[in-house]
Amino acid sequence: MQHPPPRVGDIVPYVSHGTPARENGRQAYACRTAIVTKAVELRGGTWHWAGH
Repeated sequence: MQHPPPRVGDIVPYVSHGTPARENGRQAYACRTAIVTKAVELRGGTWHWAGH
């Protein structure tokens, strides 16, 4: 099942990657949510829903 692209007003999950990398070489990250306030048509790019 394919999901429709996010639209203005949708609440979407994303992963925030921290910088710089930790001493062990791994990058910190946090799962977050955001409300879409602007949507543009992608040409040649991709997006995906988390876990799909």
